[in-house]
Amino acid sequence: MAAAQSEFNFLTANNSGGYDAWRGERLRQRAELARSFGLPIGKSVETWLRGGIRLRGELRLREDLLLHAVCTLENTQFEVNGVTFSYTEMESCVQL
Repeated sequence: MAAAQSEFNFLTANNSGGYDAWRGERLRQRAELARSFGLPIGKSVETWLRGGIRLRGELRLREDLLLHAVCTLENTQFEVNGVTFSYTEMESCVQL
């Protein structure tokens, strides 16, 4: 059976190289963003929000749009256990 699309050979056994490279670049960008923000993105944290709200879980970016030039603390939303918040709502964030 011949592949219907000539640009990609889906019948080959090892076609994950491009995906692995893309994923590696995303992880590198996320680590760079975390360093620039000074936050433990992708790590287990205890976060206190204004109003005495405590969250525990993995600190994630709400949207995984890792365009480093566009991401600032003012326009980036974070998430812990499905709760979305901004940097200005955080009182503290400590890696566990």
